[in-house]
Amino acid sequence: MIHQDYLASLLRPLGVYDLREGTVNRGELEAYGVRLDHMAGELEDTAREMNLTTAEGFGLERVEELLYQLKEEGYEFPGRMRDHVAEACKVSKSKLSRLKIIRENLEESWRPGYEKGDLAESAAYALAQMPQARQRVIYDGLAAQGKCPSTKSEYTVKNYGDSLAKVDEINCQTYGSGPCVNREAMRKRIMGQDSYSYSYCRQCCGDCPELIRCKYACPMLAERVKVLKEDAKARRQQEKKAAETKSLPKVEQIKALWARFAQARAASGKTAEEFCHGVGIYCPVSFIEEMEQLEQGKARITQDTRLPFGLSCGLSEVQRYVKAADLLGVSLDYLLCRTDDPAGSAPQPEGQLVLNGWMPGGTLPSAGCDAVADFDLGTGKTVREVCRFFNGRFHFASSRAAIELPVVRWMVLPPVEDAPKPVPELGTGAGCVEQEEAHG
Repeated sequence: MIHQDYLASLLRPLGVYDLREGTVNRGELEAYGVRLDHMAGELEDTAREMNLTTAEGFGLERVEELLYQLKEEGYEFPGRMRDHVAEACKVSKSKLSRLKIIRENLEESWRPGYEKGDLAESAAYALAQMPQARQRVIYDGLAAQGKCPSTKSEYTVKNYGDSLAKVDEINCQTYGSGPCVNREAMRKRIMGQDSYSYSYCRQCCGDCPELIRCKYACPMLAERVKVLKEDAKARRQQEKKAAETKSLPKVEQIKALWARFAQARAASGKTAEEFCHGVGIYCPVSFIEEMEQLEQGKARITQDTRLPFGLSCGLSEVQRYVKAADLLGVSLDYLLCRTDDPAGSAPQPEGQLVLNGWMPGGTLPSAGCDAVADFDLGTGKTVREVCRFFNGRFHFASSRAAIELPVVRWMVLPPVEDAPKPVPELGTGAGCVEQEEAHG
């Protein structure tokens, strides 16, 4: 039935529309009817093609056999036989061609899913254009991944197919010419990952950037892989050692700050938990335990270890305060309004013990003073020297020559009136003590 006539038969009894020829209502109705006719035709074609897709194994073959039989009996078919089969089955020539390729070339493992309608025609056509051995590799690989091969899309099977095709083109570039002997392992690697993952298996393993990490690498390169792994391990160890050496001054500073904090807290008689509550620091049990371990020197300290003044307080925050005070030439107590004396310190509560202790390398006294300092000899040992600090550097007490060695730690000495002897220089005996322990 023409849909415009059907619509007119539905609307005419209402008496609302003017459906005479040439009227606006009639024109709109005809336009809707044409669209419905077109849609109905598409639905019929789709239904017919779906039936052909699922039944082409015995439908198209039977039609083609009958036509060839007629031809053998003397019936003439002008033109190509494919065109006559397409006309007899009421399908397009291009679709008939695709179905024939699928029927003839689709590998057996894929056929049950295709015949049940699980495998889309587009995916089946993409597969049928590949060698059957490659189709089987894709099927087995997807099954090994625990996936249902017949539900995969055209995009997925084509991606796998393209990657596998590149493997088949690889020739050995390491040990002469000829086909690559590692193709099977490459195929396993490709089918062991998602179809959209980039595959390095498109070149000789000797040129692959993932050679030392790949478990599918060519066995003929085993010795090279061994050497590369040893070199990589040595390089990582060297980089680790260099990083530790570079971070040593910061680690020493953090150790010194934790030691100073431990001395001050012990002298105050407060527990770690009382300290945290007193300064308003959130203190879960894990943080209290960590504080105690760090105070006692039992926990490993790195340049990123936090300080006891807050969960997010690190060395960089403390260093900024110190740098600000040094830049302005005042004490931190003055900068934080704890005293009005720019060079002084805040008054201590009555009975409070004032402790002196080691200051870490990277920091300097705020004014000239006598000090004792440990210097890095660069051999894993340090040397301790009683010296004088002025003009921003540590100097030998007697010669006043600058000490050209990195400072590991230092401590200010209280002033001594009428010292009987000058302080000997570095390495002359008195005042020089080698410490056997290595850094850290």
